[in-house]
Amino acid sequence: MRHLILLLLLLLGVSCNNNFHIVYPALETEPVESPDDAADDIAIFVHPNHPEKQAIIGTNKQKGLVVYNNTGKVLHQYYFGRINNVDLRQNIPWNEEKICIVGGSNRTNNSLVFYQLNEEDLSLRALHEQPIISSVNEVYGFCMYLWEGICYAFVVGKDGVVEQWELSPNPESGLAAKMVRSFDVGGQCEGLVADDEYAYLYVGEEAIGVWKYGANPEDGETRKALDQIKSNRQLKADIEGLSIYPQADGTGHLLVSSQGNNSYAVYERQGDNKYLGSFRIKGNEQYNGTSDTDGIDVTAQAFGPFEKGVFIAQDGHNGRENQNFKLVDYRVIDKIFRGLH
Repeated sequence: MRHLILLLLLLLGVSCNNNFHIVYPALETEPVESPDDAADDIAIFVHPNHPEKQAIIGTNKQKGLVVYNNTGKVLHQYYFGRINNVDLRQNIPWNEEKICIVGGSNRTNNSLVFYQLNEEDLSLRALHEQPIISSVNEVYGFCMYLWEGICYAFVVGKDGVVEQWELSPNPESGLAAKMVRSFDVGGQCEGLVADDEYAYLYVGEEAIGVWKYGANPEDGETRKALDQIKSNRQLKADIEGLSIYPQADGTGHLLVSSQGNNSYAVYERQGDNKYLGSFRIKGNEQYNGTSDTDGIDVTAQAFGPFEKGVFIAQDGHNGRENQNFKLVDYRVIDKIFRGLH
């Protein structure tokens, strides 16, 4: 029976290895220009009215941001500084229009930086004249959050202190940012993701596990331990990137990069975030697998050849090339975990 199950999984394009499901990359981005530890995090853009216009915005944390098309080819490069993490939100009400804002944590001057994405040519322009200086000790992780038309940004320092900033248009400087909340997670953190529908913020404490907070300023420091390394043998420090795969009916997945064993944990997005299992990305004849992953991102929208969305993960080694990002068809991942809810 076990051999029959393995055969069926292989026919579906997946396999199992020591309790980790195995998937394979279908595409990859071009390597970043910088050697050593440079690529880190990504954000995915799909035009709201013209879904054929798509982009991946990735960090080269030694230089700035790189904009790729949906097949991984470089379109634009911006030497904005040592941007560690990146995120974006679309359809943000802004000066009587709706725009896409790309934000990040810039370690060059310990700041938050924000850019408007030109939805026609996929270029970026700064939204502010001066960066937003953070008071955390060395900006690190970053994510954005949109709730009832108000856009927020979260940044976490290496010491685990999180700041929440409220963003608004400013006729003089382009963008105003007001810190509306701060709390201490406890230890070093990087991975952050906010769920715009359920109003939750998920924080990865690297040596401990994943915490679940309310995402609004009035939610304070109240939190729940979603999962911890000490109680889940499939997790191994460091806990790194976090991302959410949303479905229209409110279901979906929360995905977590478990860097210490080169795997990705999958949880239910809704309710108590039941743990469903973990997978690894192995190499095939065309592309290397992933290891030592930092940032991840996912979309449920059609993206390039991926009809049901794509999962993108940073590859910390990439063979003899500089680091890059690997793309996995989300239909393959969904086949594994769909029946486990």
